[in-house]
Amino acid sequence: MLEFRVKNNYPPGGRFFYEVPETKTFFSSSAGRQDLLDKIRQHYAVNRLRAPENLAALVDDFICRHVPDGFCDGDDDGKPRSPFRNLTFWQVEKKTRAAMVGRRLTAPDEAEKRAAICLSCSLHVRNMCTSCNGLLAVVKALVGSQVTNIASFVGACGATGCLVAAISHLAEPKVCYEGSLPTGCWLAREDGTHG
Repeated sequence: MLEFRVKNNYPPGGRFFYEVPETKTFFSSSAGRQDLLDKIRQHYAVNRLRAPENLAALVDDFICRHVPDGFCDGDDDGKPRSPFRNLTFWQVEKKTRAAMVGRRLTAPDEAEKRAAICLSCSLHVRNMCTSCNGLLAVVKALVGSQVTNIASFVGACGATGCLVAAISHLAEPKVCYEGSLPTGCWLAREDGTHG
């Protein structure tokens, strides 16, 4: 099992996160590890499921599979790591700018709904802080005053390599992506709507 090299550190991106395997429900917290664990345990209880005794270790292992190499140590037990965990600022900025050039924007409420879908996606890359590394400024430069309320909470799309806060605004979201899109992805819909 993988674990943080420095136990009390926050993960890259400043949020703890976990997907409950039994319900496929995604949780995150910028308030800390304990806040996230409390949310997850409550979710297990509400769904009449027994929370694993090693939940804290499972959360750390899950995070370690989604953050850049070097943040964690341990044995990966042969389980796969996210192929997107090492996306860099420069890759994301370049792909986002290329996807947005000359494109029309959709209504802000539609962009907000799309970004909310991305928050719970398994391909949502959460290993970078969009406000502290300047990526949110890139979004503002591309979409102007239409920046969504959750722009600072979303990261990059692992399928497109673009910033979610930017591509969620595309009126015609024919963005280049690698591989298949997950079930429920708004990009997979012909018209790009969230519903």
